[in-house]
Amino acid sequence: MRQFDKKTYKAGLAGLLAIAVGLLYWPFEALIHYIFFDASSFLTALLQPTPNEAWMRGLVVVLFVFFGLFIYRLELRQRDYISELEMLKEGLEHAGEGVIITDGHGVIEYVNQAFIHTTGFSEAEVIGNNPSILQSGKQDASFYHAMWQTIQQQGEWCGRIWNRRTNGEIYPEQLHICAVYGEDGAIRHHVGIFFDLTEQLRLEEQLRESQKLEAIGTLVGGIAHDFNNILTTMTGNLFLVKMELKDSGISHATELQEKLDLIENEGFRAASMIQHLLAFARKGVVQLQPFDLVPSIQGIIDLTRPSIHRSIVIERTIDDDVLQVFGDSRQLEEVVINLLNNAADALKAHDSPHIGVTLTRCDCPDGVAGKQMLSACAKLCVADNGDGIEEADIERIFEPFFTTKDVGEGTGLGLAMVYGAVQIHKGHIEVYSTKGQGTEVVIYLPLHTLTEA
Repeated sequence: MRQFDKKTYKAGLAGLLAIAVGLLYWPFEALIHYIFFDASSFLTALLQPTPNEAWMRGLVVVLFVFFGLFIYRLELRQRDYISELEMLKEGLEHAGEGVIITDGHGVIEYVNQAFIHTTGFSEAEVIGNNPSILQSGKQDASFYHAMWQTIQQQGEWCGRIWNRRTNGEIYPEQLHICAVYGEDGAIRHHVGIFFDLTEQLRLEEQLRESQKLEAIGTLVGGIAHDFNNILTTMTGNLFLVKMELKDSGISHATELQEKLDLIENEGFRAASMIQHLLAFARKGVVQLQPFDLVPSIQGIIDLTRPSIHRSIVIERTIDDDVLQVFGDSRQLEEVVINLLNNAADALKAHDSPHIGVTLTRCDCPDGVAGKQMLSACAKLCVADNGDGIEEADIERIFEPFFTTKDVGEGTGLGLAMVYGAVQIHKGHIEVYSTKGQGTEVVIYLPLHTLTEA
């Protein structure tokens, strides 16, 4: 049922005036008759008109009343249409997807705020222009020809397309174009609805990378576990042979002892590599318990400092507050050692080598498991001003045996171990690097509270 208010009466004012004129016409005509046509009295002219006068007055009243009702309803309906159009326009303006409307010839007539926000073009820059101003050059003329052929024949087109923002950046979008037909069957307008796929594609790539590392971890974990058993047998038997050789009295025992020591050392080095692989695969033996990260990080920096060239400046910015995490302190110390050694390697032959280590409290980012349940995270940053990493290599740096160092200078297991350790501690790791400007590795670890299990 319609609610009548001031706006309703205002919208139907002309109709109400027509109805009022119709209702007042009878007494008004009686007054005119009394004044100008010598009626005996106004009441006589009002209540006792002649049949012709009564018929004429009645006809005029009925016509005016019905005309007023018609106008009143027409104005209310028009007001409803305008209100509905305003509501639709407001909805389009605040829609999350970009909307673009062109005429039948492809001239832009309307764009919403999401379009402006996504593309960077202002309304004045696009109205009256052709959507071709968004073309990135990634699709050739045959692509657009096929698109418009589909719209002409089927009335719509849907697909992924690469467009260009006003700053020149090329971005992917999911676009749906449909045709609006007139009464004569000709296309009057085209309506395009799109949304930016940049973040979605980034998350898809992140998921694929995570799944790839998970698959590699599963494979490596199985191989490393079996290989570790073989190495244990080998090093154990080497120890027994060395003991027997020592008591044998053989003349060249010392020479043999040196060779066995070399084999044993290589076996222990291989065992250390296996431990890194198991850490990456999250199958190593870890002892998780609450501990304060601050003194642990301070101590491991002090311990590692002598092994790093004295020309390299290590600057630390570490909170004085207690940053208690639930984890394996030994494994996290190995993480810091690996990151410091990598940073030092990147600073060779650098004029002003600098490593920055930062440990602070922060809000947990999206990558941390159970973010909604956590109060805060510890943020550990290790940054250097070295050569940086090629953009194509960044997505591979956590893969076992992948390294950008020269042959013999690295095993490619350091960052793989770091990645696995961060995953064990339910944390999140990010790497930012620009070739020639340095690298920053950021690790987020959930803080542990006394109420947690």
